[in-house]
This record gives sequence, structure tokens and C-alpha cells, in this order.
Amino acid sequence: MAKAMLSARANGTDPLAAVERTIGWQGLEETVEAMDQNLGGSRADNLAEVIERYPRVHRTAAIILGAFTFRSWKSTDSLLTALEVLRQLYASGERKLPAGVPTVFLAPVWRKLIGIGPIIDRRTWEVAVVMTLRDFEHQSKEYRDSVLPSGVKARLAIEQASTFGWERYVGDAGRIIGMETFGASAPLKELQNKFGFEPDRVVATVKEMLGNK
Repeated sequence: MAKAMLSARANGTDPLAAVERTIGWQGLEETVEAMDQNLGGSRADNLAEVIERYPRVHRTAAIILGAFTFRSWKSTDSLLTALEVLRQLYASGERKLPAGVPTVFLAPVWRKLIGIGPIIDRRTWEVAVVMTLRDFEHQSKEYRDSVLPSGVKARLAIEQASTFGWERYVGDAGRIIGMETFGASAPLKELQNKFGFEPDRVVATVKEMLGNK
């Protein structure tokens, strides 16, 4: 589905129609709802319950990793490495974790549950990875700082929807390109120009932030 949406965007067609052609709105809604139900919180007192839901978490995660490609600004990102491990496990049907699976991105409470070294529990690790993907805010400070280093002030968020919530990530010195008003109905390229999502504006904003006007 994600590849279809990106292709539609590149071709100037409607990305929302791509959803209809692939997973469908009902399928997307059911997947999101299942994820919310299966991973209904990350407090220390309900982690055992989440792990007990492993079969549903496993099925939902397989759908998500099959539909979306995740990227990072870092050349090496331990969470992305973990997601690729999961993707390969799902594709091969292998049940045993390979040696040296990454854990540094996990919150401390998860690290205690998954085990150490060669005795890492596959099910607990899998749920921990999916939970980390779902909820950035609840991860360890070490991991959050590795994704958004405090020394990086030139931060730009681009959201083809409401800008609400992005200010906590871009900080006072960052910028947000998004929609401050209600949406509109028109061809994709016209809407991108109307709301400021055209590439020239993005490039100009980045140059301004970096002092390269």
C-alpha cells in the first residue's frame, strides 16, 4: 500500500485512491484498530499482558512491515535493523532469532524482559520492537536522543495534514510545513502548491534554516 501511495504521489495522481486499490479503507482501519488493541499501552504493569497477545501482534506487525518501508536520517539505526530482522523472519518463517539482534533502542523495562545475549526471548523481543515503533515518546532517553540529538537545531517537519504536535519535535528553532486550515478538494499537484508542499518551497526553507539563502 505504501509503495502504491508513493507511486501515485510521484505520478501526480491521488494517493488516497491507491489505498482503495490495495488494502482498502476498511482494511487500513482494521489494521490500525488491531494495532491499538493489541498494543494498548506500554506501562510496566501491563507488559506481560501485551506479550500474551503475541499471536495478534505478530499477525498485525507482519501486515505493517509488508506494506510500509521505514527510513531514518541516520546511516545506521538499530530500530530499522531490528525491523529488517523481523521482516526477514516473517518472510522465511524462521522462528529462531539470529545472533546479536539489536536491543539498544529498547526502553529499560523491555530490556529486562527480553533476556540477555543468546537467551533473548523471541516473542518478547518481537513485541518490544513493534511497541517501540508504535510509541516513540515512551522509549528510553538514550534512544530518543539518538534519533533527535539535542545539538541538532535545524529541524524541519513536513506534514500533509495538521501541524499539531510537531512543535515538540522541531523545537523553537525548527520549522513546520503543514496545513493550518481545513483541507480542499483538487488534483494533488494543485493542493501541494496551495498548501506549500512543492519541492521549491521545501528546499528554500531548508536553505534558510541552514543560513544558505
